[in-house]
Amino acid sequence: EQVGMNPRDIIFDPNVLAIATGMEEHDNYAVDFIRAAHWIRQNLPGAHVSGGVSNLSFAFRGNNAVREAMHSAFLYHAVRAGLDMGIVNPSMLQIYDDIEPNLLKAVEDVILNRTPEATETLIALADQLKLQKEEGATTSDTRVADWRKGSIEERLQYALSKGDGSYLQEDIMEALHAYGDNPVAVIEQPLMQAMEHVGRLFGEGKMFLPQVVKSAKVMREAVKVLEPELERENVGMREALAERSGERTQTKRNVVVLATANGDVHDIGKNIVGIVLACNNFEVHDLGVMVPNELILEKARELNPCFVGVSGLITPSLKEMENLCRLFQKNGMRVPISVGGATTSAVHTAVKLAPLYDGGVIYGGDASQTSVIAKKLQMNAEETLRQVRAEQQRIRDAYENRTYELVSYEEANRRAPLLKYDDSYPKLNELKTLEDLQPTIADVEPLIDWRMFLLFWGFRGESLQQLLVNPEAEKTLKEGKKYLQELKNNGSIVIKSLLRFENVCRRGNDIVFADGNIMPMLRNQQAKGSNLSLADFFDEKEPRPIGLFCVTAGGRELRDESLESRDESLELRDESGLMEHALRARLAEAATVWLQQKVFGGYKVIRPAFGYASCPDHSLKRILFDRIPAEKQLGVTLNDHYSITPSTTVCGLFVCHPEARYFTVGRIDDEQQADYMRRKMP
Repeated sequence: EQVGMNPRDIIFDPNVLAIATGMEEHDNYAVDFIRAAHWIRQNLPGAHVSGGVSNLSFAFRGNNAVREAMHSAFLYHAVRAGLDMGIVNPSMLQIYDDIEPNLLKAVEDVILNRTPEATETLIALADQLKLQKEEGATTSDTRVADWRKGSIEERLQYALSKGDGSYLQEDIMEALHAYGDNPVAVIEQPLMQAMEHVGRLFGEGKMFLPQVVKSAKVMREAVKVLEPELERENVGMREALAERSGERTQTKRNVVVLATANGDVHDIGKNIVGIVLACNNFEVHDLGVMVPNELILEKARELNPCFVGVSGLITPSLKEMENLCRLFQKNGMRVPISVGGATTSAVHTAVKLAPLYDGGVIYGGDASQTSVIAKKLQMNAEETLRQVRAEQQRIRDAYENRTYELVSYEEANRRAPLLKYDDSYPKLNELKTLEDLQPTIADVEPLIDWRMFLLFWGFRGESLQQLLVNPEAEKTLKEGKKYLQELKNNGSIVIKSLLRFENVCRRGNDIVFADGNIMPMLRNQQAKGSNLSLADFFDEKEPRPIGLFCVTAGGRELRDESLESRDESLELRDESGLMEHALRARLAEAATVWLQQKVFGGYKVIRPAFGYASCPDHSLKRILFDRIPAEKQLGVTLNDHYSITPSTTVCGLFVCHPEARYFTVGRIDDEQQADYMRRKMP
């Protein structure tokens, strides 16, 4: 008040000091910080609280498993007390619910100073975890197979293509001797040739993603075996790879920069592309998720890559891609941009993105297509871009000549179907009693869509039966079910759901809640379309129930690593991480099916999700999150671009009506867009 400073411009930074040091006077430091954060939040409204979280676990430096658990558990309690921001290595965090139960209890006993023996208990557990890690690094498989009789090059190719690292240590040492004790030569010849073989097989559809991920893991292990030799010769990994092409300048045509569009947290597809490109001998610089366009531009200037790859899963990412194209054009860049992700398409790229940037914008498709494009750009970028531009012009011509007739917005509203409700459908008071349902893994496992699980891994087929004709798909399915059982046994997956029912009415194309707030809807305008809106499934006068839901399988995300290790971040995205993500995504979807069956039984129900055909506006998630405390109760977050973390989270609406069905809103005219924006932001 005396100096005229806005309280929101003040950040208090109470000390976070090391605990579990063996000195009794240190035992309450974490509790003291949590109390201080709470006091500031209660007594100094508007001010922020920060903390140096990493200091807390200083006594356990060298034991990352314990430090990660301490940071995550401390943040769980401190954030709830009022902590706004923390200084911590983001690669040393995990989801609170994923911490192993015994370890969680031990670290919380220390953090909250629950018992006098808490420090001794955690130290003993830390020693046990360290010993288990060391013992788990050995292998007992010493059987000699036929492939062991081949040359060293053949054996390394077999090991990498099969993802078998059983004999890696001895084979790398033999290769080192065979190549004149030159670790660079081992990398650039047998290892890189083996990975190029893997990349070629994948591009030809003769290998599948699960195998490629295992190959990348073995390649990573091989390089680790050679690291002491590289250090001895004072040669870094990047320089070793540069030696292969005889280049030491920044103009290396085998460099690729990858990023997930600003505001989007989904990175699985990008990670897979990075793994496949690495198998094709590209030097991949992964900038992580939610990457600002300015940082992408900066890295493109610095590295002069073969191309920049940008991915996005949610529709707001498309606008960010447009902004990136404009930024590159404004700055005179000529590095091609490749786009990919669920919301992108060849048509969108040709019509919306390519005209914005003269350097070339290419639709990447899946990982296999992207690797083929990368090879073409590497060999002859000019000819590749000429072919791409010619195809994009054909797409634009076809788009302009398309026959896609719309009726006026007024006519579409006039055509709106008058749907009658069935009074036998459940009422709000009946549904309210079911809001606390919490599915378990055992509940939802029978409902898992294993076809979608296999599609995630790159297999193709219209049905699960068609997919399982492929032996590799069958093998991957077995591995997935086995891994799910392991996750169940160790308790690392906990499905959480939040379900709320409210009475709503329809007013025009709005769904109106009892408190007067609205959820605006769009209407199909196709001349030969349904002309439906989700609002049609509710009555103008008689309140009817709508369900608001959010379900998460939570879990360890494939995280963006700290800045200093970004170049190696792909190494941390291994098969188990991808498998875990795929399973969590399927469990979250299965849980919504379970909730629907439990709540509605045989009644006709749809569960439209935001960003999809019947409700294409992602920003409506904010309305849902304002009405149900998903962030507080489930621990999920919704960012300013309407992307949810963890990404294995689904949210949407339960719409119960005898004529409920999914439909596509599709294209709309300017009149409806203007009306929608007026209703959305009155």
